[in-house]
Amino acid sequence: MFCEKCLQKISFIEEQVCPICREKSKEALVCLRCKKNTNLFSLMVVASYSKNKAMEKLIESFKYKFSPAGVEILGNFLCEKITENLPENLREKRNIILSYVPLHRNKQKWREFNQAEILAKYVSQRLNLPLENLLIRIRDTLPQAKLKKAERIKNMKSAFKATREGRGERVLLIDDVATTLSTLENCASPLKEAGFTDVYAAVLARGRWTT
Repeated sequence: MFCEKCLQKISFIEEQVCPICREKSKEALVCLRCKKNTNLFSLMVVASYSKNKAMEKLIESFKYKFSPAGVEILGNFLCEKITENLPENLREKRNIILSYVPLHRNKQKWREFNQAEILAKYVSQRLNLPLENLLIRIRDTLPQAKLKKAERIKNMKSAFKATREGRGERVLLIDDVATTLSTLENCASPLKEAGFTDVYAAVLARGRWTT
């Protein structure tokens, strides 16, 4: 699907940042100043989505055409970023539950697969982390890509709920692309309300929203 020359064109993010203010941040943690403004504890990002055509093409091919080769390539990208940034004690002691952003049942039936779930299963197997479906999407939301920033925030509000009560576990959410963080925030919120603690997230790419 993608030759080595094409993969070499991908521009990766070397230094992680606070997902809210985008200041440099060790281990992609939310900085102290921004903690009160988010339900997320950390957001690990593989690459920028803007001006990164090779990565954009790879993600879209996997997401909309389900290229099997893309699972391994993109899954390895995620595994490398998680290994670099997730504290070793969480990985080695399996002291974190891996989960993913769910699709609504209508979209799942139409598309026949959930790219975030497939990526999460790959990461779980390679990093030996427990995987569990901790969220369901209770509203059939509009596609985020077609919406403006304010519309994206409204579109995802109260769209998810936890599948069970938490017992203080930490969670690592997997998704393909994040831009305004509306989806991840609305996933993290019900998880914390259900009794889970720190909600980490890892995505393949982050878009830059300016309007």
